[in-house]
Amino acid sequence: MLTFASSASPQRALNHLTCLRLLFLHNNQIRDLDDTMHELRRMQQLQTATFFLNPISHEPGYRLHVIHSLPSVQFLDRKEVKPAERKSTFQIYNQDYHRVLQSVAFGRCKT
Repeated sequence: MLTFASSASPQRALNHLTCLRLLFLHNNQIRDLDDTMHELRRMQQLQTATFFLNPISHEPGYRLHVIHSLPSVQFLDRKEVKPAERKSTFQIYNQDYHRVLQSVAFGRCKT
């Protein structure tokens, strides 16, 4: 478990913690969603993460972006990640791949 108190960004402070399972970053001043997700992308065993009460948690599409960026997360901001959310992230962030799967599944040929 790691908490990160009152920092504008966890830049370079967390990238070596690849085996972390719990990450509590709520109630800080984290402002850049893309940079934060880039920093945390190597945490492949992360199961629980909190970012609520940060400016990033108010960005449009925040929750789906985090679920896409951290696919091992099972609980985000104290809420379970639902299968429908995972499906939505796949459709949003892997649109080309999703179209190919749909065309194969329904026997259509897309050009």
